[in-house]
Amino acid sequence: MKKNIFVKGLAGILVAGSLASCSEDYLQIEPETSVDTSTVTSSVEGAELALIGMCRAMYQGYQIGGTNLQFFNGEATIMTFYGDLFGPDYYNYLWGRYGADFMKWGYFQDDTTWIPSMVWMYSYNIINQANVILSGIDDASGDANARDFIKAQALTMRAHAYWRLLQVYAPRWVDSNNGAADACVLRTTPGTGGAPLVSMKTILDLIYEDLDTAISLYSSCGQKRTTQWEPNIDVARGVYARVALLCNDWETAQKMAKAARASYPIMSAEEYKGGFANSNGEWMWSNANDELDQLVGYYSWGALYACNGSYVSFWGEGCGAMSIDLANEVEQNLSADDIRLDLYWLPQNLDKVPAGVRGNLRPQHFWSNRCCDPSTMNMNGMYVNMTNSINRFGSDNIPNDDFETFGLPYQQEGDSEGGGKFVIPFGAQYKFWGIGQYSNSSYPFMRGAEMALTEAEAAYHNGDESTARAALEEVNKQRIEGYTCSKSGQALLDEIRLSRRIELWGEGTSWFDWKRWNLPFEIRAWVADDPTSGSFPPTLATRHDVTDKKGWTMCIPMIETDYNDALDPTKGSVK
Repeated sequence: MKKNIFVKGLAGILVAGSLASCSEDYLQIEPETSVDTSTVTSSVEGAELALIGMCRAMYQGYQIGGTNLQFFNGEATIMTFYGDLFGPDYYNYLWGRYGADFMKWGYFQDDTTWIPSMVWMYSYNIINQANVILSGIDDASGDANARDFIKAQALTMRAHAYWRLLQVYAPRWVDSNNGAADACVLRTTPGTGGAPLVSMKTILDLIYEDLDTAISLYSSCGQKRTTQWEPNIDVARGVYARVALLCNDWETAQKMAKAARASYPIMSAEEYKGGFANSNGEWMWSNANDELDQLVGYYSWGALYACNGSYVSFWGEGCGAMSIDLANEVEQNLSADDIRLDLYWLPQNLDKVPAGVRGNLRPQHFWSNRCCDPSTMNMNGMYVNMTNSINRFGSDNIPNDDFETFGLPYQQEGDSEGGGKFVIPFGAQYKFWGIGQYSNSSYPFMRGAEMALTEAEAAYHNGDESTARAALEEVNKQRIEGYTCSKSGQALLDEIRLSRRIELWGEGTSWFDWKRWNLPFEIRAWVADDPTSGSFPPTLATRHDVTDKKGWTMCIPMIETDYNDALDPTKGSVK
């Protein structure tokens, strides 16, 4: 086992209000071990330790100044909070209770709050650590092949972090004047000094160069990763495909997605229903579900977001829920027998509960005031048949019937009322589960199915509809018995997009996809006695047009503008 190097948290999460403090050294790397910069850059062994620390930064608690708020713990939180929470397909009462302004993107352009700050600090933390490695790796003593492999990994990580920044702070490609629009700060050397704001194309050029070099080094060095939380050549190709999608480089996206997923067959229906707590052969990149998870303990992603998570149970607040509008679209346009729909508490699944348990409960009762509290969307504890049905549905969905490993979802220990205290919302998910005391779980940063759907989307735009259909079928045939696709034109593109939304639900792609698709969306309110209405609390109902919040971009946070002397903090532009 490699020795671990743990980097102190550099950012954190505040539930409300402004940042606790700001500092010009917010990107400063201070390893908790005694490994210093000279050790990192002078030998392969030191660089290897630094590489582990950089990977570890994707799953650790962060802080702002002296405020330790470890529930923000890296990549998985970025994916859930930004990628899912602000999109139309995902509801979470844990965050929804903080108010309509919060959920309706009220802080996107407020540079004093943590919402525009988290992705910035997280990404530049990784970039700075990569820059430290890259600053000396070419001259580091040790095995040349190992040196090349570490360099390739550092380049992959830097490219990934810059891609995250482009997703949040750059405009859509179609609004960018072919990449000429300002995007984010360019840093290619270690440190936190003044750095200019540069164009989207400048960042894209760096990413492409980094990934081309990384892929070449991976191919020639003969080295292999030893853990799934490290990047490798397939991850580099996957990052390349993601970046190419962002700038409508369809040819590159198709080629890289196909190559990236070659060794990762699409998981079976049984594997898809297996709890997403342990990786399988389709997962390309994920956090570890072993000793690394133990180090964050109750701050693990699963504690907050697994359906049997420790905090889900302790606080009695349900985790993510699927929008009824997405479920209806899947049922009507893909198949009512799509196994992905089986993993949510939806009207469509009421018939999976034995008649003796559900009694006179019918699908339309999901819109009854006797069964649903519209302030929270809680469906549990108000009407006995609904509560009993939820409990039965949950126990029937324990992955592989493994009660000893997973336990019951949405149920507090010692709750004799069968979970009556819990907010189990309309559409509650049973896709993600945690294991053990801390609700540890692997979380997929990248999967083969994402790459297949990326290949399908890119192939469509390349005019290669036969390849698009084949890649789409490769995923959906594992989810819908007998699935085939004969659609073409806009109908084919719509099916690819819908398949992506349901396949990757809860995996951090929703808001980012809707942004790059340049499509508006509506979050529809639940209305009593109206089964045609939505499944969000009425206070959160809204519509987001493509021009909202400066084209769905977040502002450069104060923690950068206050201390970067190359920026004009009043304009966010180069002096």
